[in-house]
Amino acid sequence: MPASVLLAAATGCSLWEAPEQDPPATAVETPTASPTEVPEPERGGLAFEDPEAEEPIEFVGMHTGGRSTILLYTADFTNAGTYDPAPAPEEGTERAELDVTSVETRDGSVVLAVEAAYLDDGGELTVHADDFLGVVLPDGYASAGEDAVEEYRPEEEGVLAVIGPREPSADFPLTFEDLPALSLFRYEVPAGNIDGYDETRHPGPATAITCLEVDGAQGRVWSQDGETPCDLAWM
Repeated sequence: MPASVLLAAATGCSLWEAPEQDPPATAVETPTASPTEVPEPERGGLAFEDPEAEEPIEFVGMHTGGRSTILLYTADFTNAGTYDPAPAPEEGTERAELDVTSVETRDGSVVLAVEAAYLDDGGELTVHADDFLGVVLPDGYASAGEDAVEEYRPEEEGVLAVIGPREPSADFPLTFEDLPALSLFRYEVPAGNIDGYDETRHPGPATAITCLEVDGAQGRVWSQDGETPCDLAWM
């Protein structure tokens, strides 16, 4: 037997090299997609899960009824072809309400405590700090014009609350620095931020304006009586 064969038998090796095996495949890591960040809205609004399934909204109103509560409701016009009178809350669907539960002064600022409640079984309301404004009119406002109006924005920023059937209530403060003792308190929801809103018959935002008065450490919010201003000097 040739020496080479004997050597191979003694060492337990083959004279022929085994075919090279491909290295085991390494698992390729698929990059995980980072969650898409939804930008925070710049204003509040009324949204529905499936806006196309909702009936078009012809009117969005706010009602104060002489109290510190602002009711947001939607309705249809019953008088075809005209814009007035606006539908009353009982003719539509109550969506949400905001109640100013207390007003006090704190370190030179006027602080409002607000309770928001959702009243419907669908949709949700986003409440944003920029939906609110304190407004002071000059004496003789009727002749002074818009340029003399003073506006005060709350110190809070961004989204204050999102309420709906799952989370039907929320509390938040509104802080107005250096707001005078008597002013207007305005809450506004832009029409473009209301799903399904048809502005054809009632263009413009839904707005509520009440009176805000501070006397010493405490204050109150109440709604205007008809056309009577909060301060007769503003006329």
